[in-house]
Amino acid sequence: MNIWTVEYQYTAALIVTVFTIGLIFFAAISVVAWRSKEGLSDRYMKLTIIILAVIVAVSVSVSGFDEKNTNGVLGLVGTIVGYLLGRTDSGNSKASKSDEAS
Repeated sequence: MNIWTVEYQYTAALIVTVFTIGLIFFAAISVVAWRSKEGLSDRYMKLTIIILAVIVAVSVSVSGFDEKNTNGVLGLVGTIVGYLLGRTDSGNSKASKSDEAS
C-alpha cells in the first residue's frame, strides 16, 4: 500500500516551494535590516512576522486538510497579522511629542 501518490508529491513540492520562497524573503529582509542604519527596528519585525504568517497560511491551506482543521489556524494567523497591522507605536509618539515641546 503506497500512500505517497502523485497528489501528495505535488502537495509536498508546493509546500517546499513556499518555504523556499519564504526563506528567500527572510534572507532579503535580514540583508536590508543589516545594511540599514536603524538596525532591526519594529518595521522589519512586523514585516518578518507577516511574511511568516503568509507562509504558514499558504502551507496550511495547501496541505490538504479539511476546512474544519484549517479554519482555526487561518483565523489565528489572520488575527496576528491584523493586530500587527493595526498596532501603533505609542512609545515613539510620546518621545517625539516631548522632543517637540522642548
